[in-house]
Amino acid sequence: MKILAPILFSILFFAACSANYCYESDVEIPANGWDYNKSAVFETNIEDTAQVYNLIFALSNTDEYRYSNIWFFVKTISPKGITHKDTLEYFISKNDGQWVGNEENSIWTSKMYFKNAVRFPENGKYRFEIRQGMREDTLKGITKIAFLMQKLEN
Repeated sequence: MKILAPILFSILFFAACSANYCYESDVEIPANGWDYNKSAVFETNIEDTAQVYNLIFALSNTDEYRYSNIWFFVKTISPKGITHKDTLEYFISKNDGQWVGNEENSIWTSKMYFKNAVRFPENGKYRFEIRQGMREDTLKGITKIAFLMQKLEN
């Protein structure tokens, strides 16, 4: 029973954490690289303007990626067509060159907060367009980008 309790706690803890994501979607990046003109597009429908969310990106990369950071250009489009643009930088390796995040089969995945504790001002479909903003036309070593929305308790 002493061995079973920590295992059961771990299962319940991770199930509860993942259950908070009300939206999860990912875009596979072609093997030849992420072209700076190609956006990863995510759309979600917001039904409750009182709900609070964390907006999160999850980026997967291989050792072929040559940088310690990545720049994103993010365009958010509201149901009424209002556009908001953000330029974001995230560090995906430590100073010593070690990748951050979780590794599986030589692919590293790190989660990055885009916006914390946000409410959407109106109901309807929101669109998020994410482009890589590095100084390379085609960025090698990125395999996938995901967009997650985490519900927070009000």
